[in-house]
Amino acid sequence: MKQQVLESILSKKIVAILRGLEYEDNFKVMETLIDVGITNFEVTLNTHKALKIIEEASKRYEKAAWIGAGTVMNKTDAVQAIDAGAQFLICPNLSEECIETAQQKKILVAPGVFSPTEIVKAHQLGCEIVKLFPAVALGTEYINQLRGPLEDVKIMAVGGMNLSNMEAYIKVGVDAFGLGSALIDNKLIVEGRYNLLKDHFQKYVTLMN
Repeated sequence: MKQQVLESILSKKIVAILRGLEYEDNFKVMETLIDVGITNFEVTLNTHKALKIIEEASKRYEKAAWIGAGTVMNKTDAVQAIDAGAQFLICPNLSEECIETAQQKKILVAPGVFSPTEIVKAHQLGCEIVKLFPAVALGTEYINQLRGPLEDVKIMAVGGMNLSNMEAYIKVGVDAFGLGSALIDNKLIVEGRYNLLKDHFQKYVTLMN
């Protein structure tokens, strides 16, 4: 499963970050995302009933999507998320205990990194992909410079990524993106305008193809 999740993230290039939505809205959004071909979902653990959402989504979309947990801060978070059914973990920081827990369970983990030192350490600890955060604050030239000595590390850019800047990040070697509010338009969700939300999602899919 670990390799399948990684391949899905690298081929689809998008992990949709679901944070702070009303309980049932999570599933409506996931189904709309699946309809357009976005099938990697990160439910952040600081979302109300996050573990329940992960548990339910992993059952509902067992053959249609990969369900991950985000904002995984420590070993307790990691264990609870995996026990709930999370198929991958995303951390905001370089947490060795999260990495160790995920590896013991044979689950993909993307730790949050900022510096070349952190990226190298994550790679040495066996991480197949890292979460570069906040990517927009670092900029494309930073990533371009990283790619010289660190060309083999898979990078997922998170933080400030949107339709207007993602192409530039792809050009400097970003492998995937974690997309939150830029992708998951809360206003359209609250208004129940899922037809427009689907059109919005489709723009991201088109950009990645």
